[in-house]
This record gives sequence, C-alpha cells and structure tokens, in this order.
Amino acid sequence: MEDSPAFYANILPGDVLIEVDGVRVLNVKHALALMENSAPQNGESQLKVLRNSSEKNIKVQLGRNQ
Repeated sequence: MEDSPAFYANILPGDVLIEVDGVRVLNVKHALALMENSAPQNGESQLKVLRNSSEKNIKVQLGRNQ
C-alpha cells in the first residue's frame, strides 16, 4: 500500500513475511502482533521475507499511527 512502512521499505506483493526482528512468524495474527509491539533501539525493525524462493532481509521503520 502506498505511504506505508512496507511501501517505503520496498516490500513487494507476493513477498512472504517469515521473521520480524529475528522472531519466526507463525501466522498473520502473530506477524501483526510482532510488528505492533516492535520497539527496536535504533527505530528500525528487521524483516525477513521470502521473495522468489530466496530469503531477503529488509530494514523497515515500524511505528504506531497517531
């Protein structure tokens, strides 16, 4: 979606989220909880996605909407 953290981090349609800050994602609900509760010290989270059968690490700025 435009103007979202995923958009600015170049996460593409078809990418499969497999980790958030080193924690293996169990399902969609778990992934959302991990991202919502993410509070990295440097303000960036590390996502690992599966793209075209290859794992890719992506840094993304996660934050709460205000």
